[in-house]
Amino acid sequence: MPPILSKDYPIFSTAEVIQRRDVAEAGMTVTRAQIRAARALLGWTRIRLGRAAKVSPTTVYNIEHEDLRLSEWAQRAIQQALESAGVEFIEENGEGPGVRLKKTK
Repeated sequence: MPPILSKDYPIFSTAEVIQRRDVAEAGMTVTRAQIRAARALLGWTRIRLGRAAKVSPTTVYNIEHEDLRLSEWAQRAIQQALESAGVEFIEENGEGPGVRLKKTK
């Protein structure tokens, strides 16, 4: 039986799969709370974030809430989508990790 296709969840080319692997190998890993907070700062739904990161809204939910081992590339793709939208992730510095919007010029 062929897979069910949906316009909301694209099929990825080999180049996109390679790009996703590259995304997974770069940058810091953010926390679930940071992802939830970043999405809230932008006023984005899970659907909008999923589309921006090219993952399903269920994947966004699972990354934000579930205590499951999820693919690192999906976490990093979500991080990259949020950063591209203007979110800056703040690493743990003794006060806890955080998020903020980048200053606009």
